Amino acid sequence: MVEHKTDIVIEGFPRSANTYAVLAFQSAQTHEVVIAHHLHAEAQFILAKKYNIPVIALLREPVEAISSLINRDNNINVSQAVQRYIDFYRLVLKMKEDIVIAKFTTVVSDFSKVVAICNTKFNCNFELPFNTEEEKIKLFSKISELNTREENGDLSMIAMPHQSKDSLKASSKLKVQKCTLFTEAEAIFKELVKYSH
Repeated sequence: MVEHKTDIVIEGFPRSANTYAVLAFQSAQTHEVVIAHHLHAEAQFILAKKYNIPVIALLREPVEAISSLINRDNNINVSQAVQRYIDFYRLVLKMKEDIVIAKFTTVVSDFSKVVAICNTKFNCNFELPFNTEEEKIKLFSKISELNTREENGDLSMIAMPHQSKDSLKASSKLKVQKCTLFTEAEAIFKELVKYSH
């Protein structure tokens, strides 16, 4: 959670490369950095603005993020998940001038670019994550270790791509796209893309 001592907020809707971004950022720093992350709550952004703390908001396409979320937890109602996406990113859109918005694809392909933009915008000097295949393999290995510990080896729950999730995701995507709220989620995403990196 954001506090006075927080150095940076890295936050997104669930299943939007949150774990990857936080671990990539942490692994690059040469000194301890306090990161507010993984609450998936708009309050993180509001508090960060209040305390003048740099923010990276992670953005993923609604159909991808929401279908991945409902696969992870089948107790989540599709309409509620879509509404949650809308609420979360409506605030991100409102605060677009105060934060750095990073697309999922940029986060996983070149997160150093995002951190460099954050450094410029907020006049800070965080170390840039290495953008090599070797580093990405190390990160995925670390995520895999964490997931094995936290999710008892359930591959459908892991916070990274895996073929075991593909068939589940296809049917979930259809459910998400059929939701009456989906068009609003798509519209917010398309608007946010204009301000993202």
